[in-house]
Amino acid sequence: MVDSLLTVPADAESDDGSRVRPHLVLQVRAETLRDDALAALLNQGFHQVGASWTRVVQAYRDSGLINRDADAGAVARVLIAVAQGYVTQQALFGRTESAVLADGLRGLMSMDGAAGDGRDHQS
Repeated sequence: MVDSLLTVPADAESDDGSRVRPHLVLQVRAETLRDDALAALLNQGFHQVGASWTRVVQAYRDSGLINRDADAGAVARVLIAVAQGYVTQQALFGRTESAVLADGLRGLMSMDGAAGDGRDHQS
């Protein structure tokens, strides 16, 4: 799952032959601050993507690939945040190697839950 999340390099070609340009994601997001219709459209799309990713996470959880007590919606939200952060890094700093992010996510997922859920820790 981690590898498939992080496979689109900066300025890669999409399925329809168009170019994927991470900097446009930042520009569109900024436009939502002044365009309510665009903000509503982006919000609707975010919720649709979130619902789809939640179903994917549920399938992974049901098949035993993710801990059965994991909150599918929360996991999906984190994966979306990782994908958004990945695109943002590409827009701001150029190509970001997906292997580095995938290794980091694997490291986080390997953390021992015996240390607690992190809710009682301050950052």
